[in-house]
Amino acid sequence: MKEVFSVMPHLKKLEICETEEDCCGICEPSVLLRNLQYLKELETLECCFYKQRVEVRQISFFSALPCSLRQLSLSWSYLPWEDTSLIGMLPRLEVLKLKHFAFRGPKWEPKAKGFCRLTHLLIENTDLVHWEATVHHFPRLQYLVLKSCKLLEEIPFDAEEIGTLQRIEQHHCNRTTEILAREIQEQVEGIEVVIRSERNPDRA
Repeated sequence: MKEVFSVMPHLKKLEICETEEDCCGICEPSVLLRNLQYLKELETLECCFYKQRVEVRQISFFSALPCSLRQLSLSWSYLPWEDTSLIGMLPRLEVLKLKHFAFRGPKWEPKAKGFCRLTHLLIENTDLVHWEATVHHFPRLQYLVLKSCKLLEEIPFDAEEIGTLQRIEQHHCNRTTEILAREIQEQVEGIEVVIRSERNPDRA
């Protein structure tokens, strides 16, 4: 991996998909991903791990993510939410997509002074219940998309401190968060709220 990345220093976009065969190899795939540090100009990274492997992974490659990264997508990594603190330190990250148990656990409490440039956040298919945050944790967030977050009990932004948020989307979440999103829409002029569920599949 080091030899491969070293000969393509100007690579801008990379997609990596872990297979069952990778999991049976000698070296832990996430350890190999430490070599991402050699991609000094990488802007977009998508990592999809093998979804059947749910044991604890080594996550040291997060500290190797290049500072040039603007968009990051993770799927099936089954990491604890506290490990998002390393991602939050990326100085240029604008788009973050956390899909299919990229992180798992009932509670996410982001650390302060992270996600300083994040504008787009997607959370899809998770067991998250309590998301304890304020606009100060996401000072530039404009678009929030929640998909299949059926256990989530609250949206961590209220009408009084909506900040830069312009649009909230909820796809097949639950009744409680739908009501909260509608309340925000009623109280904050100009914010757009889109809700789709089994109850109203075509309503926006």
